[in-house]
Amino acid sequence: MHILCFFFLQLHAIRFEDVPSFTLHMLWQIIQYALLTAAEIMVSITVLIFAYAEAPKRYKVVILSYSLFIAAMGDLIVIFVASVRLTDNQVS
Repeated sequence: MHILCFFFLQLHAIRFEDVPSFTLHMLWQIIQYALLTAAEIMVSITVLIFAYAEAPKRYKVVILSYSLFIAAMGDLIVIFVASVRLTDNQVS
């Protein structure tokens, strides 16, 4: 855990100034979003099937809350990575 925190602190300290602009069109992201959405749906369905069919009654809420907690932690990681500014101007 300490290594991960140290990595993110070092990543935040590094700034790249001379980054060439990319020539890919923004619509290429549709493929990535489609794959990520399909993966998220498959994982969610698997967790729900396990929670309602396989888990004992007393653990159903625990499994679903753990699944939601992990999703929230992933969202917090995305927020942290998006807030790290590696360049002064991310548009150019």
